[in-house]
Amino acid sequence: MFRGDGSLEHLSVAQLDAGMGNDWASGTVAMHYRAKSGGWTRKELESSLAADADFDLFDGMLRNVSLGLPANPLRARRFSGTLGFKNDTFTISAGKLQTPSGIYQVSGTALIDKKLNITLVRDGSHAFEITGTLGTPKVVVVSRPQTQAALTK
Repeated sequence: MFRGDGSLEHLSVAQLDAGMGNDWASGTVAMHYRAKSGGWTRKELESSLAADADFDLFDGMLRNVSLGLPANPLRARRFSGTLGFKNDTFTISAGKLQTPSGIYQVSGTALIDKKLNITLVRDGSHAFEITGTLGTPKVVVVSRPQTQAALTK
């Protein structure tokens, strides 16, 4: 079993994007990560890889995501949470996205082939689902029923 952990500070998302041939996000991120894997071959190491990272992104932008009209890119003053990786799937949990229009709770998955299934919820009544891929995400407004409380005898 191989284990490792570490920290990254002041990582430019735009430079990371450029290195991967993408241009979908910007901002500066800090993270603390932990990873483990086991096996002797590349295939064994890749298939057993499990990792998670606590991340904090500042002054970011998701160029291909818009939550309204006009269709301006989504700006993130701050985006923090935990990102996990296992079985070719990235999982976002405890995500908190601070935008100019409000604070969203974020959860969901992104597959290694870049397919998305992400949910953003603000104040219980504003919600969005993001599907598609990183390059061509699809944002859909989700209706959230208002919760009502009733007393019964």
